[in-house]
Amino acid sequence: SDFKALQADLDGVLAKVNAWSASKEKNLSDLKVSHNTFLDTQNEYTNELKQREKQAKNKMEKLSQASTKSQQILMEIQGEVEELSNTSNTLPSELANTKKQLASEKENFIEEEQELDICQRSRELKRMNLETGHGIFEKNLALRFERQTEGSLVVKMHNIDPADPKRQFYFSVRVEDDTNLYNVADCVPAVEGLAALVDQLNASNNLSLFVRRVRRAWVDAPPTPAAG
Repeated sequence: SDFKALQADLDGVLAKVNAWSASKEKNLSDLKVSHNTFLDTQNEYTNELKQREKQAKNKMEKLSQASTKSQQILMEIQGEVEELSNTSNTLPSELANTKKQLASEKENFIEEEQELDICQRSRELKRMNLETGHGIFEKNLALRFERQTEGSLVVKMHNIDPADPKRQFYFSVRVEDDTNLYNVADCVPAVEGLAALVDQLNASNNLSLFVRRVRRAWVDAPPTPAAG
C-alpha cells in the first residue's frame, strides 16, 4: 500500500511536470510566433522605410533639377532685363536720330514736291504755249499749226522765199514727258545752229521768240530750192 501511495505521488508529480512542460512549450511556441511576427513586422517597416527613402531621394533629385532649371531661367531673365536696360538707355539717342532723319526726309519730300510742282507747271505752260499761240502766230507770222497724233505740233509758215511766197517752211516741236524739255525735229529746210536755238528755247521757255528766230534764220539763209 505504501508503494501504491508512492506510485500515486510520483504519477501526480509527473503529471504536474508534464503539464508544466507542456505549458512552457506552449509559451515558448507562442513566444516564437510572436518573435517571428515581430520580425515580419520589422521587415515590412524596414522595406517601407527603404521605399520612403527611395521616394525621398527621387523627390530631392527632381527638386535639384527644378532648382537648376529655375536658376537657368533666372539667369536668362536677368540677361533679358540687362538687354532691355541697355536698349532703353539707347532709345533716346535713337529716337533723336529717327526724328532728325524724319525731318530730313520731310524736307527732301517737300523739295521734291516743289520741284515736281514746278516741272508740272512748266510742262503745262509749255503745252499752253503750243496750244494757245496759234492765232497770234498765224496773224503776225503767216503760219499755221497742225497737231500730230503722237503729241507733236507741226509749225508751217510761208511768205519767206521771195521767189516763191507760197512755199511752205516747217518744223515739228513737242514737249518730252521724261525731260520736260522742248524737242524740235523735221526742220525743213534745215536751219544752221538749230540746236543752239532749241537750247535757248528751253532756257527761256519763250516759244514765240523761238519761232521768230527760226523764221529769221530761214529769211537770212541763202535761197535753197524747194524739195520735190
